[in-house]
Amino acid sequence: MADGTYCHILADKVVFGLPSELTGTPHMSHKNRNRFTVLAITGLLILAVAFSLLYFTDRMVQGLWIFVLMIAALGIYRLWLFRDASDTPCIERKYISSTKLIKRSMGYTTWVIFFATEKGEKLRRFIQVYDSKEFEEKAEKLLREENLI
Repeated sequence: MADGTYCHILADKVVFGLPSELTGTPHMSHKNRNRFTVLAITGLLILAVAFSLLYFTDRMVQGLWIFVLMIAALGIYRLWLFRDASDTPCIERKYISSTKLIKRSMGYTTWVIFFATEKGEKLRRFIQVYDSKEFEEKAEKLLREENLI
């Protein structure tokens, strides 16, 4: 993977991590990202309101105020887009609904796994393939052999 770790495709699981960490396979672990998303969006809104108060009381330059509002809006938009992303170290194959390989035009080729938790919550995991044509071809070949794309 692009971050220097490995993706191990087993008969019943897909496991992410370093080979030295894989003495035992980890369990599916899904932290409640909804709580993080709500807290981060709340923080960005508080920042935008605070800078707006400074601007409307003539203590802020208009250019800086607009810049802060744009950064807060972009942050909220990005958090909203990736609200269902997971960083679980293991995904059981029985929970995988579909996968997609997004070929790069610029940047990394990305493998997206769509899956559900035991509770039925729909999530996705983004795996960026190491930035090399050779590794991208190997990854695509392996994913096709394993019927994952």
